[in-house]
Amino acid sequence: LTGTIPESILYMKHLDALFLQSNKLQGKIPLEIVKLSRLLFLDIGGNDLTGPVPPEVQELDKLMFLHLDENFLTGTIPTELFRMTRLESVRLMTNRLQGRIPVGTKSISSSSSRQGVNDPSRGWANMHRLTCLTLDENRITGTLSSQFILELSESLEMLGLSSNQLKGTIPTEIA
Repeated sequence: LTGTIPESILYMKHLDALFLQSNKLQGKIPLEIVKLSRLLFLDIGGNDLTGPVPPEVQELDKLMFLHLDENFLTGTIPTELFRMTRLESVRLMTNRLQGRIPVGTKSISSSSSRQGVNDPSRGWANMHRLTCLTLDENRITGTLSSQFILELSESLEMLGLSSNQLKGTIPTEIA
């Protein structure tokens, strides 16, 4: 497939899975994608999509798999993802995302990491079903903070951070 994400797909209100990966789709991720309110799986990786990850994606509150990898997405990782408590897999690798890895505004300790679920200020800890987070091959900067590690779900099985511009040491929480 070539061109942009077809507008006609965005009117398929009963769609629960959209797989358009490994094509030659271009342009920005359309904001109208939020009309697909039943969507559980969104995989538009492996295309030539540009622009930021739209914060409006948070409106897809049933979404379990968000795969936007291998595009040319820019901007920062939106903190609006923290509102998406059903996400199990977030793949943002091989894009042009930059800035620091966002964390919540509430301090998390290892003993309280699972309390207060469904509170976006808890950052990644609010995404208690998250098993896969891949941020490899972007332009992410800063240090790998202990706060980020503590926020990650205890159910996390895969964490990809390679080929970024991260500095410092690996926090003792995962060393």
